[in-house]
Amino acid sequence: MPDIRSLTLQLEQRLEPPVFDDLVEVAARRRRARRSFVGVLSLVVAVAVALSTFGPGRPTTLPAAPNVHDQQVADIFRNPRGSLVLETEAPGEPSVTAELWTRCNGTSPATSGRCGSAVQVVAHDLTRTWVLPSNGYVRLDFLSDGRFYLEGADGRAQVLDPRLPDPVDLRDLRSHAFVRPRPGLTTTRCLGGLLCVVDLARRTVAPLDVDNQHWSADRGSVLWGYADTFTDPNGVDFSYEARWVEPDGSRGRHVLATREPVRVVMCDVSTADTLAYYVVPVGWEGSDPALAASTWTHGTLHVSTDRGAGWSVRQVPVTAVGEVADSRLAEDWPSWPQVRP
Repeated sequence: MPDIRSLTLQLEQRLEPPVFDDLVEVAARRRRARRSFVGVLSLVVAVAVALSTFGPGRPTTLPAAPNVHDQQVADIFRNPRGSLVLETEAPGEPSVTAELWTRCNGTSPATSGRCGSAVQVVAHDLTRTWVLPSNGYVRLDFLSDGRFYLEGADGRAQVLDPRLPDPVDLRDLRSHAFVRPRPGLTTTRCLGGLLCVVDLARRTVAPLDVDNQHWSADRGSVLWGYADTFTDPNGVDFSYEARWVEPDGSRGRHVLATREPVRVVMCDVSTADTLAYYVVPVGWEGSDPALAASTWTHGTLHVSTDRGAGWSVRQVPVTAVGEVADSRLAEDWPSWPQVRP
């Protein structure tokens, strides 16, 4: 017999929420209706002001009531006493952005429970800012079509779309089942290092059935990342592998390093079929290119331009530490000395 949790899941799936795109269309119609109403109201006010101006006596003017939401936003978002916690942008679209700010009454979120957060999304020629009920947000990632994924430390997941008046809560299915890889999935990294699938139609979030531990933010023609394993109890034997998943669900792997600890940097790439990894020494300070150059001992670039079918390994010159620090694939990488084909 099916257990209670299975029956509950079946019931949840039958009670499907409205399609996400329908919500966007409803919100657009409401915005158009509000604009029409505001236009009519403005005309009425203008007539009233004109009549009062030319009528007997001077009208008594009352100060406008402050907008509570705008004041809350000003108290948190980009406030000098606040902190920028998370920010991201759409790949290849720097004008599509999201920022999350937090402000606490204490010196830090750790010393005071009285904190507030505000997140702003800019997309579709719209800018919308939401005041959030608490702090403790850990993930802010671009999804698609001007939408962003927001997740709190408590696992609460939401979609932010500036065309909608409120964040949309996602039903969490991470404890129920994994989703098999297939074309057309909207993926994001979520709490616990999982790669998750956001189903906008059903408004759910569930883990993708892949075993990578680290994933690239690039969404080209394949899902790709790398896995690191430590097989020896004393931490002597190390293994690092590039791994990727094709749209049909088939998987591939390529050895990046063995026998010694390294740092793997996944490159931001501009072409859909390219996978690229910098493999550099542990302890190398990638945030400061000048310091990196002074401590540089060796480094390699592993790159495939055909979705993992073939790989080229190049020696990374000291002059490229800036590109490594920024996770950028250097334009002149084909000219670097080849370690092996």
